[in-house]
Amino acid sequence: MKENEKNQIQKAVENEAIAIGIKTFVDSNKVSKLLNTDKKGVQIVLNNALNEDVKQYGDIDCLSTPHIQKEIALRKEQPRSELEREKLEYASNCLKAFSNNSQLNKERNIENGRIVKERSKIGKKVIKERGSIVSEISGEPLNGDACVHHKNRVADKPEEAFDDDNLTVIKDNEHKEFHSSSYTQDKKGFEEYISKKTNNLLHLLGIDIIFFDCYSLGKYLCLSYNRLHSLYEKLKKSIIFPRIVACMEMKMISLLPIE
Repeated sequence: MKENEKNQIQKAVENEAIAIGIKTFVDSNKVSKLLNTDKKGVQIVLNNALNEDVKQYGDIDCLSTPHIQKEIALRKEQPRSELEREKLEYASNCLKAFSNNSQLNKERNIENGRIVKERSKIGKKVIKERGSIVSEISGEPLNGDACVHHKNRVADKPEEAFDDDNLTVIKDNEHKEFHSSSYTQDKKGFEEYISKKTNNLLHLLGIDIIFFDCYSLGKYLCLSYNRLHSLYEKLKKSIIFPRIVACMEMKMISLLPIE
Protein backbone atom coordinates (compact mmCIF):
# COMPACT_ATOMS: atom_id res chain seq x y z
CA MET A 1 0.00 0.00 0.00
CA LYS A 2 1.50 3.32 -1.14
CA GLU A 3 1.98 6.30 1.15
CA ASN A 4 -0.28 8.55 -0.93
CA GLU A 5 -3.07 5.96 -0.65
CA LYS A 6 -2.70 6.03 3.14
CA ASN A 7 -2.79 9.84 3.09
CA GLN A 8 -6.02 9.89 1.07
CA ILE A 9 -7.73 7.58 3.56
CA GLN A 10 -6.37 9.47 6.55
CA LYS A 11 -7.47 12.84 5.19
CA ALA A 12 -10.96 11.49 4.46
CA VAL A 13 -11.29 10.86 8.20
CA GLU A 14 -9.32 13.80 9.61
CA ASN A 15 -10.97 16.42 7.38
CA GLU A 16 -14.44 14.98 6.76
CA ALA A 17 -15.38 13.10 9.95
CA ILE A 18 -17.51 14.96 12.49
CA ALA A 19 -18.90 14.36 15.96
CA ILE A 20 -22.60 14.97 16.52
CA GLY A 21 -23.08 14.75 20.25
CA ILE A 22 -21.10 11.67 21.25
CA LYS A 23 -21.59 9.87 17.93
CA THR A 24 -19.31 10.12 14.90
CA PHE A 25 -20.09 10.41 11.21
CA VAL A 26 -18.26 10.84 7.90
CA ASP A 27 -19.26 12.93 4.89
CA SER A 28 -20.77 10.38 2.49
CA ASN A 29 -18.90 12.02 -0.41
CA LYS A 30 -15.65 10.78 1.15
CA VAL A 31 -16.80 7.31 2.13
CA SER A 32 -15.65 5.93 -1.22
CA LYS A 33 -12.05 6.42 -0.07
CA LEU A 34 -12.72 4.38 3.06
CA LEU A 35 -14.53 1.53 1.33
CA ASN A 36 -12.34 1.50 -1.77
CA THR A 37 -15.40 1.85 -3.99
CA ASP A 38 -17.11 4.39 -6.26
CA LYS A 39 -20.11 6.72 -5.79
CA LYS A 40 -22.54 4.01 -6.89
CA GLY A 41 -21.14 1.67 -4.26
CA VAL A 42 -21.50 4.35 -1.58
CA GLN A 43 -25.10 4.97 -2.63
CA ILE A 44 -25.91 1.29 -2.07
CA VAL A 45 -24.38 1.50 1.41
CA LEU A 46 -26.44 4.64 2.14
CA ASN A 47 -29.62 2.97 0.93
CA ASN A 48 -29.02 0.01 3.26
CA ALA A 49 -28.34 2.21 6.31
CA LEU A 50 -30.86 2.70 9.10
CA ASN A 51 -32.22 6.21 9.62
CA GLU A 52 -30.15 6.59 12.78
CA ASP A 53 -26.98 5.89 10.76
CA VAL A 54 -27.53 8.78 8.35
CA LYS A 55 -27.46 12.40 9.51
CA GLN A 56 -28.04 15.54 7.50
CA TYR A 57 -25.26 18.03 8.20
CA GLY A 58 -26.08 21.14 6.19
CA ASP A 59 -26.61 19.87 2.65
CA ILE A 60 -24.45 16.80 3.22
CA ASP A 61 -25.52 13.25 4.08
CA CYS A 62 -23.19 11.85 6.72
CA LEU A 63 -22.83 8.15 7.44
CA SER A 64 -22.17 6.85 10.96
CA THR A 65 -18.75 5.32 11.64
CA PRO A 66 -20.32 2.12 13.12
CA HIS A 67 -22.17 1.56 9.84
CA ILE A 68 -19.02 2.18 7.82
CA GLN A 69 -17.08 -0.19 10.10
CA LYS A 70 -19.75 -2.83 9.58
CA GLU A 71 -19.44 -2.45 5.79
CA ILE A 72 -15.65 -2.67 6.04
CA ALA A 73 -15.91 -5.91 8.04
CA LEU A 74 -18.21 -7.39 5.40
CA ARG A 75 -15.89 -6.41 2.56
CA LYS A 76 -12.80 -7.80 4.29
CA GLU A 77 -14.40 -11.26 4.30
CA GLN A 78 -15.22 -11.10 0.59
CA PRO A 79 -12.90 -12.52 -2.08
CA ARG A 80 -10.92 -9.31 -2.60
CA SER A 81 -7.24 -8.70 -3.29
CA GLU A 82 -4.71 -8.42 -0.50
CA LEU A 83 -4.21 -4.73 -1.36
CA GLU A 84 -7.94 -4.01 -1.07
CA ARG A 85 -8.09 -5.73 2.32
CA GLU A 86 -5.06 -3.74 3.45
CA LYS A 87 -6.76 -0.48 2.47
CA LEU A 88 -9.93 -1.51 4.27
CA GLU A 89 -7.96 -2.40 7.40
CA TYR A 90 -6.18 0.95 7.36
CA ALA A 91 -9.49 2.80 6.92
CA SER A 92 -10.94 0.86 9.84
CA ASN A 93 -8.02 1.83 12.07
CA CYS A 94 -8.35 5.51 11.11
CA LEU A 95 -12.06 5.48 11.92
CA LYS A 96 -11.39 3.74 15.23
CA ALA A 97 -8.81 6.35 16.20
CA PHE A 98 -11.27 9.16 15.48
CA SER A 99 -14.35 7.67 17.17
CA ASN A 100 -12.37 6.55 20.23
CA ASN A 101 -10.57 9.82 20.86
CA SER A 102 -10.13 10.83 24.49
CA GLN A 103 -12.44 13.86 24.40
CA LEU A 104 -15.40 11.90 23.03
CA ASN A 105 -14.81 9.06 25.48
CA LYS A 106 -14.76 11.60 28.31
CA GLU A 107 -18.13 12.97 27.17
CA ARG A 108 -19.50 9.42 26.91
CA ASN A 109 -18.42 8.69 30.47
CA ILE A 110 -20.11 11.87 31.69
CA GLU A 111 -23.34 10.95 29.90
CA ASN A 112 -23.21 7.41 31.29
CA GLY A 113 -22.85 8.84 34.79
CA ARG A 114 -25.89 11.05 34.24
CA ILE A 115 -27.95 8.08 33.03
CA VAL A 116 -26.97 5.97 36.04
CA LYS A 117 -27.74 8.81 38.44
CA GLU A 118 -31.04 9.95 36.92
CA ARG A 119 -32.52 6.67 35.72
CA SER A 120 -34.27 5.83 39.00
CA LYS A 121 -36.01 9.24 38.92
CA ILE A 122 -37.23 9.15 35.32
CA GLY A 123 -40.44 7.23 36.08
CA LYS A 124 -41.92 9.66 38.60
CA LYS A 125 -40.79 12.61 36.50
CA VAL A 126 -42.48 11.40 33.29
CA ILE A 127 -45.70 10.41 35.07
CA LYS A 128 -45.87 13.82 36.73
CA GLU A 129 -45.08 15.78 33.56
CA ARG A 130 -47.67 13.89 31.52
CA GLY A 131 -50.27 13.93 34.28
CA SER A 132 -50.80 10.23 33.62
CA ILE A 133 -53.89 8.63 35.14
CA VAL A 134 -54.38 5.73 32.68
CA SER A 135 -52.11 3.27 30.89
CA GLU A 136 -50.98 4.62 27.53
CA ILE A 137 -51.42 1.22 25.88
CA SER A 138 -54.73 0.02 27.33
CA GLY A 139 -56.51 3.04 28.80
CA GLU A 140 -56.87 1.20 32.12
CA PRO A 141 -56.72 3.40 35.27
CA LEU A 142 -53.27 3.40 36.84
CA ASN A 143 -54.53 3.56 40.44
CA GLY A 144 -51.03 4.06 41.79
CA ASP A 145 -49.80 1.02 39.84
CA ALA A 146 -47.81 2.85 37.18
CA CYS A 147 -44.34 2.49 35.75
CA VAL A 148 -42.45 3.93 32.81
CA HIS A 149 -41.34 1.49 30.13
CA HIS A 150 -38.37 2.01 27.80
CA LYS A 151 -39.42 0.73 24.37
CA ASN A 152 -35.75 0.24 23.52
CA ARG A 153 -33.97 -0.98 26.64
CA VAL A 154 -31.37 1.24 28.28
CA ALA A 155 -28.97 -1.71 28.15
CA ASP A 156 -29.27 -1.76 24.35
CA LYS A 157 -29.67 1.93 23.55
CA PRO A 158 -28.54 4.05 26.51
CA GLU A 159 -28.64 7.16 24.31
CA GLU A 160 -32.46 6.85 24.33
CA ALA A 161 -32.73 6.59 28.13
CA PHE A 162 -34.39 10.01 28.44
CA ASP A 163 -35.88 10.21 24.93
CA ASP A 164 -39.56 11.08 25.38
CA ASP A 165 -40.55 9.02 22.33
CA ASN A 166 -38.88 5.97 23.89
CA LEU A 167 -40.87 6.24 27.14
CA THR A 168 -44.42 5.12 27.75
CA VAL A 169 -46.48 5.02 30.94
CA ILE A 170 -48.12 1.65 31.58
CA LYS A 171 -49.41 -0.48 34.45
CA ASP A 172 -46.92 -2.57 36.39
CA ASN A 173 -48.63 -5.84 35.40
CA GLU A 174 -48.44 -4.85 31.72
CA HIS A 175 -44.75 -4.09 32.16
CA LYS A 176 -44.09 -7.50 33.74
CA GLU A 177 -46.24 -9.25 31.14
CA PHE A 178 -44.25 -7.78 28.26
CA HIS A 179 -40.83 -8.48 29.77
CA SER A 180 -41.78 -12.08 30.56
CA SER A 181 -43.20 -12.63 27.07
CA SER A 182 -41.49 -14.05 23.98
CA TYR A 183 -41.72 -10.73 22.15
CA THR A 184 -38.40 -9.19 21.12
CA GLN A 185 -37.46 -6.82 23.92
CA ASP A 186 -37.24 -3.68 21.80
CA LYS A 187 -39.50 -1.07 20.23
CA LYS A 188 -40.65 -3.38 17.43
CA GLY A 189 -41.50 -6.17 19.88
CA PHE A 190 -43.36 -3.73 22.10
CA GLU A 191 -45.45 -2.52 19.15
CA GLU A 192 -46.32 -6.16 18.39
CA TYR A 193 -47.32 -6.65 22.04
CA ILE A 194 -49.56 -3.54 21.89
CA SER A 195 -51.14 -4.76 18.66
CA LYS A 196 -51.96 -8.10 20.28
CA LYS A 197 -53.53 -6.42 23.31
CA THR A 198 -55.50 -4.14 21.00
CA ASN A 199 -56.90 -7.03 18.99
CA ASN A 200 -57.82 -8.87 22.19
CA LEU A 201 -59.65 -5.82 23.54
CA LEU A 202 -61.59 -5.28 20.33
CA HIS A 203 -62.44 -8.98 20.20
CA LEU A 204 -63.89 -8.76 23.73
CA LEU A 205 -65.96 -5.79 22.59
CA GLY A 206 -67.26 -7.85 19.66
CA ILE A 207 -65.59 -5.64 17.06
CA ASP A 208 -63.94 -7.02 13.94
CA ILE A 209 -61.18 -4.68 12.79
CA ILE A 210 -58.75 -4.72 9.88
CA PHE A 211 -55.81 -2.33 10.33
CA PHE A 212 -54.73 -0.25 7.34
CA ASP A 213 -52.01 1.74 9.13
CA CYS A 214 -51.04 3.02 12.54
CA TYR A 215 -53.30 6.08 12.23
CA SER A 216 -56.56 4.55 11.18
CA LEU A 217 -58.71 1.55 11.85
CA GLY A 218 -59.85 -0.20 8.73
CA LYS A 219 -63.33 -1.38 7.96
CA TYR A 220 -66.01 0.74 9.46
CA LEU A 221 -67.44 -0.24 12.83
CA CYS A 222 -71.17 -0.92 12.90
CA LEU A 223 -72.12 0.12 16.41
CA SER A 224 -75.05 1.58 18.26
CA TYR A 225 -74.48 5.06 19.64
CA ASN A 226 -74.05 3.73 23.19
CA ARG A 227 -71.46 1.14 22.19
CA LEU A 228 -69.62 3.66 20.03
CA HIS A 229 -69.53 6.16 22.90
CA SER A 230 -68.37 3.45 25.31
CA LEU A 231 -65.55 2.45 22.97
CA TYR A 232 -64.55 6.08 22.55
CA GLU A 233 -64.38 6.61 26.30
CA LYS A 234 -62.24 3.49 26.77
CA LEU A 235 -59.77 4.36 24.07
CA LYS A 236 -59.56 8.14 23.81
CA LYS A 237 -56.67 8.36 26.29
CA SER A 238 -54.76 5.50 24.74
CA ILE A 239 -51.89 6.11 22.31
CA ILE A 240 -53.01 3.12 20.26
CA PHE A 241 -55.93 4.89 18.64
CA PRO A 242 -55.20 8.36 17.27
CA ARG A 243 -58.22 7.94 15.00
CA ILE A 244 -61.43 5.95 14.86
CA VAL A 245 -63.71 6.06 11.85
CA ALA A 246 -67.05 4.37 12.34
CA CYS A 247 -70.21 3.73 10.40
CA MET A 248 -73.37 3.93 12.50
CA GLU A 249 -76.85 3.32 11.13
CA MET A 250 -75.61 3.94 7.57
CA LYS A 251 -74.30 7.35 8.57
CA MET A 252 -70.59 8.20 8.60
CA ILE A 253 -69.29 9.31 11.98
CA SER A 254 -65.68 10.43 12.34
CA LEU A 255 -63.97 10.88 15.65
CA LEU A 256 -60.83 12.85 14.87
CA PRO A 257 -58.49 13.17 16.58
CA ILE A 258 -58.51 11.19 19.79
CA GLU A 259 -56.07 12.71 22.24
